Amino acid sequence: CQNTSIAQQLDAGIRFLDVRCRVTGGSFAIHHAAFFQDLMFGDVLVDCWNFLAGHPSETVLMRVKQEYSEVADAEFRRIFDLYLDQKGWRPLFRIDSGLPTLGQARGKVVLLADNGGLPGVRYGDSALFDIQDDYNTEPFAKRGRIENHFRKAVQQPEKQFVNY
Repeated sequence: CQNTSIAQQLDAGIRFLDVRCRVTGGSFAIHHAAFFQDLMFGDVLVDCWNFLAGHPSETVLMRVKQEYSEVADAEFRRIFDLYLDQKGWRPLFRIDSGLPTLGQARGKVVLLADNGGLPGVRYGDSALFDIQDDYNTEPFAKRGRIENHFRKAVQQPEKQFVNY
């Protein structure tokens, strides 16, 4: 749940989007648990496209996860592929199983797949990512967890560290 639009977040310097998709027919509605965010996946893609068109040296990392629906991975992938191919969004994405260099990712959305059916970098792969996602804690305790995660990142530069 956010108080600012995707475009505002990108303009403010955010480069990681945690996009949770509920299957609704042949589309993805953006959800946080049961709560519809008044946004469809296509809306998110338009904002990313517009931002990257204006800032071609930038990149956006996008975690895509199924939320509040329980379709099979193959069906989730089928709908994702509709966005890529029938709706024309494939050029926006960098879809590869390995993490690209910044040079390879410039002007693209790097797909971080958090669904077994999607292509892209495997978001939950502990060889690639170390994720701190203790979202349900007191603010002062959360700050300590974030700081500890930053310190840990300095020790392991080969991994991608994600702090929520």
